[in-house]
Amino acid sequence: MLPRLLQRRPHNSRYVISVKRDLAEVILHLGRFEEANKMAQDVYDLALAIDTSGGRLTQRSLHVLAQSYGNLRDLPKEEALLRQLVQIRLSSLGPRHGDTLAAIRSLCDSIIDSERLFESEELLRIALELSQSAEVSDRRRCLISRKLATVLYKKGNYRKSEALYRKTLDMSVQLLGDEHPDTLRCRFWLCKTLRARGSLSDSYDLHSKTVQQQIKTRGELRGSTIESMAGLSTLLVQMGNMTAAEVWMSKALRCSEQIGGVDSARAAKFWGDLTSLDEGPPKQQNIANLYEDMSHEIALLVGPGSRSIEEMTGRHERDR
Repeated sequence: MLPRLLQRRPHNSRYVISVKRDLAEVILHLGRFEEANKMAQDVYDLALAIDTSGGRLTQRSLHVLAQSYGNLRDLPKEEALLRQLVQIRLSSLGPRHGDTLAAIRSLCDSIIDSERLFESEELLRIALELSQSAEVSDRRRCLISRKLATVLYKKGNYRKSEALYRKTLDMSVQLLGDEHPDTLRCRFWLCKTLRARGSLSDSYDLHSKTVQQQIKTRGELRGSTIESMAGLSTLLVQMGNMTAAEVWMSKALRCSEQIGGVDSARAAKFWGDLTSLDEGPPKQQNIANLYEDMSHEIALLVGPGSRSIEEMTGRHERDR
């Protein structure tokens, strides 16, 4: 499509730049990060040449460029670009506009990845307070709330995290429905929080329901579904149900391999490491450690928290 379009329109026209920007984002979705970054940089340079620094075309191009650096794990560059975007929107739209708060949320994602949790919590609390404005949609308010709950979880404040996840989950169900991807993602993190608090039975009931809903609505070959299957297997190990844990981890590894995540050699090593464990009291803990490590690796490679798959709007919703 792009070559034919370039025959009919100048390469620096707004329409062509917008198409190239969207193409860069698609390439980012496909995991071709270097290619996406190069195209996003070209698009941003073209946008700057014909648009004002705070223009809509420039803003959207800047956001895609920042995303591309995030996927390349160049966090300082990503953060610098997102801070630039936040400043532009603060100046042009004001602090209570939904687009401004979306940019702040993306900036918090980058700060979280840099493990500056206290800074991200402070920013998210400010964003949540600002989101009470009538200019902000309920869904954006819900996303900010969920992100704050995730930060509290990462800080180990599981009681407050659980309370906020429950509140956010209720909002998400009312706004989007019980099986919407945002609702399922929130429920997944509530499961993790319940498990961290030692409520294994409650976590299992909710987690198994969530996985089945994800399979039904999104399919098995989705990053969020695979991550949930792997997470369920680790919970089952903790509960002592090794047979069921093996079933879910097998599914997670098979599906991960199919979408280009964990390869067959790594999966074979995992099963080999399990069978080679010595008998004795430490065995159960060693099994749990192997499952946790494998689950974490799957999440990094194929989950929405990775820089590769499905919730690219607002930077994949990088809840990890």
